Amino acid sequence: MKQELVPLQENWQKNFQIIETKGHFSQYIADQILDDGHRIIGIFGASGSGKTTLSKQLYNIIGKHRSVLISVDDYWCYTREEMKQKNLTGYDWETRDKERFMEDLRRLQEGQAIEKPFQDYEHECPSTKTERVEPRDIIILEATLDFSGIADFIIFAYAPDDVLIQRRLKRDAYKKVFPTQEALEEYVRTKSIPAYKRKLLPVTSGAHAIVDTYHQKLLEHPRTS
Repeated sequence: MKQELVPLQENWQKNFQIIETKGHFSQYIADQILDDGHRIIGIFGASGSGKTTLSKQLYNIIGKHRSVLISVDDYWCYTREEMKQKNLTGYDWETRDKERFMEDLRRLQEGQAIEKPFQDYEHECPSTKTERVEPRDIIILEATLDFSGIADFIIFAYAPDDVLIQRRLKRDAYKKVFPTQEALEEYVRTKSIPAYKRKLLPVTSGAHAIVDTYHQKLLEHPRTS
């Protein structure tokens, strides 16, 4: 397993500092969110980076009576085959129903309940199911998407490439999208990770914090302190 603390990104070295926290870093981040009055939290990263686990940790700490957790993957609008034909990956906003998402986000901010869609995760395609979501003071968003201009506190979840691959192989083994583990691994290596590096790594400089979910490290931008 590779042991680098963070990838060799010059802006990370220049613009972020490692934070030593007394407790778990998720508690530290939650305290900052509450103390500074942030309302929309955007957690983004590669598939398998640990952003879903991190978002659930924050949701549990802040509490269900004060926060709501939205996976933007539930706004998926293409099948995997359609994405292939359009040369899109899960790192492209075009693969989500952004108009519906932004309208739902607006309604939640205004104190209105929404009917949020569900993604069919087994087949990685849209579904007709919905779920009623009640408004809360804090909205936690998570996705493989750039939340610039949407969230007022942005967290980038990071894990080394080989960890991303291992997590995807373990997590997605039940899915019916790829016929074999070999086909899934080839997709992750040749399509998913390169797309993540093109689409997400260039915008990490705009994050307020970076969480290395493999080494359990927190990096913070000075403007956040």
